[in-house]
Amino acid sequence: KMEFESEVFIVDSNNRIVCGTSEELTGTEFKHGNKLKEVSSSFISDSSLYNYQKVGDWNFYIVSRIPLVKMFRYNILVVILLIVLSMTVTYFGLLVCKNIVNKAYRPLDYVISGMNSAAEGKLDVRINMENAGADFQKVAYGFNFMMDKINDLMHQVKLEQQEMDQIRF
Repeated sequence: KMEFESEVFIVDSNNRIVCGTSEELTGTEFKHGNKLKEVSSSFISDSSLYNYQKVGDWNFYIVSRIPLVKMFRYNILVVILLIVLSMTVTYFGLLVCKNIVNKAYRPLDYVISGMNSAAEGKLDVRINMENAGADFQKVAYGFNFMMDKINDLMHQVKLEQQEMDQIRF
């Protein structure tokens, strides 16, 4: 009894199968008889592994045939499992990297959004970066300071313009 599904048969010197585990093979020609040259060996043909052993001094060989698919089925399952596991780990790894990158660039997006609003003429825009890193807090402080100065200058220009209008009047 073999661990794998296999066939075992006895081949004579005329490459005929004398007997075996499968009755339909008995009396048929063993098509790989030309490879039975040594006392014992193995070869691969027709997607099967053939092992053979010469029986004493007689001209008979005991041959076993094991389909490679049956022999490696557990290895194939392990490879498929490893591929699925690798793809799953890669997917979740990329998902984690995406979240890290998004969290790293979110403060920069707030700064750029504030600058775009200021470029559109909204001078009351301020950037709140209390929970951001020190670098982004400095950028936010500088932006807010600049916007305050611009508002002060705009207010000062309006006052001067009003004074000029009063002088002209």
